[in-house]
Amino acid sequence: MSEKFIETLNHTGIVKTIMPHVGASVNLNMSNRYMSVKGAFGMGSFGFMTWSGYCLCVKKPWHRQLMTAVAFGVVYVALDYKDSKINAKTTTKNSSGDDKNDGTPVSNMPQSVNSKPYELETFSQLNGDPPRNPDMWFVEGFVAIGLVNWLLGGAGVGKSIFMVQIAVAVSSGTRIDFLPEDRHIPRKTQVVFYRIEEFDNEYSGKYGNGEILERSGIKWRNRNKLSALNYQGLVDDLKQMVETISEDTLVCIDPVTKLPDFDAGKFAEEAEILMNRAKEKGFCLTFLCSAHLDEKEPWKSVTTVDIRGGDRLIQTAGSAFAIRKEKTDETSRYLKSLKPPKGYAGDENVLVCKLVSGDNYPHAEHVGHKSEAEALPLKPKAESKSTGKKSGVEPKASGRGPNIDWTEEMLEKLKELHEEGLNDSQIAEAMTKQFGSQFPGSQLRGGQINRKLVELGLIPPKPVKPGDEKK
Repeated sequence: MSEKFIETLNHTGIVKTIMPHVGASVNLNMSNRYMSVKGAFGMGSFGFMTWSGYCLCVKKPWHRQLMTAVAFGVVYVALDYKDSKINAKTTTKNSSGDDKNDGTPVSNMPQSVNSKPYELETFSQLNGDPPRNPDMWFVEGFVAIGLVNWLLGGAGVGKSIFMVQIAVAVSSGTRIDFLPEDRHIPRKTQVVFYRIEEFDNEYSGKYGNGEILERSGIKWRNRNKLSALNYQGLVDDLKQMVETISEDTLVCIDPVTKLPDFDAGKFAEEAEILMNRAKEKGFCLTFLCSAHLDEKEPWKSVTTVDIRGGDRLIQTAGSAFAIRKEKTDETSRYLKSLKPPKGYAGDENVLVCKLVSGDNYPHAEHVGHKSEAEALPLKPKAESKSTGKKSGVEPKASGRGPNIDWTEEMLEKLKELHEEGLNDSQIAEAMTKQFGSQFPGSQLRGGQINRKLVELGLIPPKPVKPGDEKK
């Protein structure tokens, strides 16, 4: 059978006469056409073969029918060979991602179900204020979905308390207590929480033996699970995490700046890669990371000089906000947006809240809004020559080192270290490791730790020597 005859069979008119074709892809169209023609010749060959057998049995001329059956069979084999080549070509194109159009009308090509209408905007539409969209937030005004969000705070301000409170609310789909009641409730989403900084008995000591955290469903990842306690160890673990999960996830890292080789620019690039990989798998990845503030002048607004990571951290952040002490009392805090997400104007005022320990679960509760100038602590006054005192600060005793602004977290840690049997110098060293410049242990003099232990009733006061009594 000649190639020319086979090509003639492939003519559109013949094929459409046998089997009209509508829709489907190009290569599938061609395969279906060959199968229809091939089937017709196959049935013809079978029919003529049966007829020649019948004629042979009844002693009628049968040679012409047999020859016709053989001719139909040859055409059938040729068409089968051609059909196999078309199928092979289709398989190769699919595996190589080649989707060039080879003749099928555009109207027959499958349309994307997610295609959007082509629309143009006027300048006023483009420049208009975007409406507030609750679906873009985990924490409305502060933590946006699908971005790298930064929570910034100094030592002892309660970064971990806020991080865990957010994680509990998101993982359980419940209201966040430090927000006003009219703010939206975050949609329930899986939370993976990386704890980079750990201390003995941290969870049971802070979170009431973990009942609330256990009910919330947070998935924890401690630093001892990382391949290495450095930046690369964290990134490698995050890559494994993304390949393991398959649902929308909020990743909390507390605090990422504890890693010795942390670089804000590199982290932003890696986070972008991880979020894109999550999109390929069909889910959304969001980051909430805490970083330290080194506040040398807490009565002033935060600048990039105070942020570990500096300008680069703010530049690469999707959003960033700071948690700072508020001047009302030791338990008051305020939240200030340093960089809102694109398209969101932010709030000129700061959000004020108070740390409480209801149900043995430390968390923050909403108080109200005020300007940052009203919330900032007062600047200590210069020392008076007559009294040697500063406004609101206990005067230093000569030779006793710097004054320590004891926080609740510091006092809890002091009790814990004392119960472990450490001496004053060992306690000072451990406190400095945890609280940094807020607790300069190397500069302490005159038994300040000992006096604080006496004030707390953890040790008895030293007996007064004869002659030292006050007259």
